[in-house]
Amino acid sequence: MSKSIVAANKRNIDLWGRIAYLATGFLFAFSFPCCAIAEFAYFFAVPFLVWGYSCDNKKAIRWSAFGAGWIGWLLTIFFLRHVWFGLPYIAGAYGGLYVGIWLYVATFGLKQLVNERGLNRLIGILGLAGFWVILEWLRGWLFSGYPWLPLAASQWQKPVVLQFLAFTGSYGLSFVLILFNLIIASFIIEIKRRIQFADNPEHPRYHVRKPLGHRGLLPIEAYVGLALMALAMILFLKNLPEKKNQEFAFKAGLVQTNIEARLKWDADFFWENLRVLQEETMKVREKEPDLIIWPESAIPSALNTDLYMLPWMERLVNEVNVPFLIGAIAMEGKDDWYNAIFEVKPQTGLSPSYYAKQKRVPFGEYVPFKEFLPFINKIVPTDFELSSGTNKEPLIVAANGRNWHIGCLVCYEDIFSFLARENVKRGADFLLVITNDAWYRGEGGAYQHASNSVLRAVEARRPVIRCGNDGWSGWIDEFGNIRGVLTNGLGKIYMRGNAVFPIYYDASWKNKMSFYVQFGDWFVAVAALLSLLAFILFVITGKRNEV
Repeated sequence: MSKSIVAANKRNIDLWGRIAYLATGFLFAFSFPCCAIAEFAYFFAVPFLVWGYSCDNKKAIRWSAFGAGWIGWLLTIFFLRHVWFGLPYIAGAYGGLYVGIWLYVATFGLKQLVNERGLNRLIGILGLAGFWVILEWLRGWLFSGYPWLPLAASQWQKPVVLQFLAFTGSYGLSFVLILFNLIIASFIIEIKRRIQFADNPEHPRYHVRKPLGHRGLLPIEAYVGLALMALAMILFLKNLPEKKNQEFAFKAGLVQTNIEARLKWDADFFWENLRVLQEETMKVREKEPDLIIWPESAIPSALNTDLYMLPWMERLVNEVNVPFLIGAIAMEGKDDWYNAIFEVKPQTGLSPSYYAKQKRVPFGEYVPFKEFLPFINKIVPTDFELSSGTNKEPLIVAANGRNWHIGCLVCYEDIFSFLARENVKRGADFLLVITNDAWYRGEGGAYQHASNSVLRAVEARRPVIRCGNDGWSGWIDEFGNIRGVLTNGLGKIYMRGNAVFPIYYDASWKNKMSFYVQFGDWFVAVAALLSLLAFILFVITGKRNEV
């Protein structure tokens, strides 16, 4: 072959490689909120996997895989530039690393599987899907954990497929989605091989099954994928909320102040912050709530020790005459500060027990390894670091004449499924998320954050109530249905306002725990086993092909 033809082929591979990894990166990003084209999650990796099969340059595949992952995550979390300009690039590179590793491994896995049939082929594809789950699990635990947006979160507005989560957690749905990517890519590769080598039976790659499956039917992995979707439909129909099981709990009044994130910590803005809180609270009182909820750090001072704030707060609660759940700072001793949720009741005042956030935001609420990295400063403009809370018990809150056990999650704690599970195991009737999504300045971060809450609601089979300083405030039922969202007249979620939502619960789940709550991340072990079997298969087939 002449040098000119080789050069032309190299340029062609480079061109298609760029198209492939850009397409995969963009499809990955656009499958999540706020673009939220959920269907993209079923085939985002297909362009890369199909191109990778035809590319013999391992270095090109490796760098293109990491490029696709980085671009996908960068586009997904680009709103983080409002927190710090370099954050989306660093966090995107870290998140993209996991996607890149999977794309690289899956590409070479499919290269080996094209000549396999039946059970071997199925084991290989299931193992590659399981490997995605392992990577998601690792991302949720390494370096304090970064489980923001598992692939399952792309389906946050699709209750039909969300019901897997009550059994497998988000990992089960991520497995199904990535499995469809592999099935589609494998099918296209088979078609491509048939076209390319059908007229040359002597070609060393001519090992195509004719037809694709047994007697003209689909390959075995396609049947598995279709069976899983049928199972999703069965679970959805079986878990449709029945009107007879819907019982009214209380009316929750949510206050959203829409105060710029950094201003909340500005001493010159302190009184304006209190004025906005009081104004919106008096407005929501007119709607007769049974419970009023303020967002994360609504009061940016230590409510339990501040000699001015506590009397002011108790006077306001007595005037409104309903219990409050309030995001504020807690202080114990001289050096222990906590991001907390307090209950304040009419007449009796501040309850002695409160919830303190357990999972702190690295570089936001504390600096990890600060003894080794003294030059790194926190992003959040406070002059103190927050400690981790240890009280895991739900708060017992009186509303509408009954005591309710409220499992509390502060800020991004709703992205950690084990915290929601722990709350339900300890008797939570509802989950409450208070947060501050004003950092995202009107972009997709609030929707992405809310998508994690939808996953927790289905996993735990508990309604989730969310109240933010800005962004997505509302509530979600046990089956992942979004039952109410606080918006303005233009349908915007980034706004100042208030609302009262009647909160219901499904009596069939009262005091019951889902399979996932009881047994946790068992599906990760299944994924690990599938990955191990696939690895053994690839080793055996690799040695066989060398002979």
